Amino acid sequence: MKFKKPKLVPDAKKGWTWRSVQAASLNTAILSTWVAMPDDMKVAIPEKWVLVTAIVVGFSGIIGRFIDQGAGDA
Repeated sequence: MKFKKPKLVPDAKKGWTWRSVQAASLNTAILSTWVAMPDDMKVAIPEKWVLVTAIVVGFSGIIGRFIDQGAGDA
């Protein structure tokens, strides 16, 4: 199986306006903050909430990928 060389979509500069990219960025921020947070602060937030939030945001990114977001949505 031969793979094509990856290339950017024509309007990659507008990528930050796409819902799927915004959701992935938010998910990264949530999980990175959780990992960096000291253990004594983590006690105040149930771990299950963090995981459920990450899953919901992740799925919203997938859904956002399939929704027409106007002209230029790659």
